[in-house]
Amino acid sequence: MIKQLYRKLFPKRYYNSPAYRREEAARYDKKRLRAVTERTEAGDIVIARDAYVCVSAGYVFVNAETESLFKCRDGDVRSGELMSRDGVMFTGFDEIHEKERSIICYFKYYR
Repeated sequence: MIKQLYRKLFPKRYYNSPAYRREEAARYDKKRLRAVTERTEAGDIVIARDAYVCVSAGYVFVNAETESLFKCRDGDVRSGELMSRDGVMFTGFDEIHEKERSIICYFKYYR
């Protein structure tokens, strides 16, 4: 009885499933960003300032004012919040640059 109640309250999640990845990416929809960096072998490179995250039509977009920086299917993108809770890291196949990329998005801080 208690075991069944526990399973209903806390369902088992498969972290590599597309449904979980979509749910995780949707948490960051409409977030404003102060900086976006790309992780490369040489280190982190700042690629934009004042950007935002948009999750719609089955894609995760990271857009700056003048250009789109990152576009990946929401079922394929891996996202994880930074330990400081100051940003998020998206990793996946970028359809704009047509390669696997890791970008770090730092949230704007509002008081």
